[in-house]
Amino acid sequence: MRRVAPLAALPLLTGCAAPLVARDDEAGSFDRAHSTMTPAAVHRFGEFPLYWLGDRFEGWNLTLVTGPEPTTHVVTFIYGDCTPTGGDEPSCSPPIVIQVKPLCAQLDVAAHHGAWKKFRVRGAPLGGEPHRRILFTAAAQVRVFANRGADPQRPDRVFAALVSANQVGPRIGSGDPFPPAPLPVLAGEEACT
Repeated sequence: MRRVAPLAALPLLTGCAAPLVARDDEAGSFDRAHSTMTPAAVHRFGEFPLYWLGDRFEGWNLTLVTGPEPTTHVVTFIYGDCTPTGGDEPSCSPPIVIQVKPLCAQLDVAAHHGAWKKFRVRGAPLGGEPHRRILFTAAAQVRVFANRGADPQRPDRVFAALVSANQVGPRIGSGDPFPPAPLPVLAGEEACT
C-alpha cells in the first residue's frame, strides 16, 4: 500500500510549502530520508528542552522529526501518517504533531490569546486555541496538534504523556509537573530572557 508521509501536513502548520512525499515502507515507520533529526540526535540536542511521546504513542510510531528551523528554532515531532486528499493541492493532518521551540521565540504571538491565564496542564500555563494548544514551560513552548476526529480526549492524553526527549533539564517524566513560564513574561510585563 502506498502511504504518504506526514510532510504533507506541514504547510498547514508552518505556512510554508512542503512537498508531498510518498513512502512504500511499512506504515508508521520512522522516515529517516525526510527527517532532519534522528531520535539519537534528539537525545543529544542541547539548545533547549525538547518534549515528546517517545518512539510510539497509542499505536502511532514516531514517523518524522524536523528542525530546528533556522528562524523559529522549532523542532517538530510527527506521530502516524495520513493520505492527502482534495483536488489540486491535497493535504492531510497526521494524528499527532508536537512542535517545541524556545519560550522566547515569537512569544508575543503565541501568548496573545490569554487563555494561559485560566488553564494549567501539569503545573504549566496552557494557551492557544482548542485545536492547537500551547504549553508554556519555563524554557519552551510546546504546541500540540492532535487530529481529534472522533477522539476529543486525544490532546489531553498527549499533554499527560509528554516526557523529556533530551538531557536539557529539568528532566520531565510522564505525569511530572512542568516548570511553568513566568506569568509576567507571558503577559509582556517582563522581558523574556
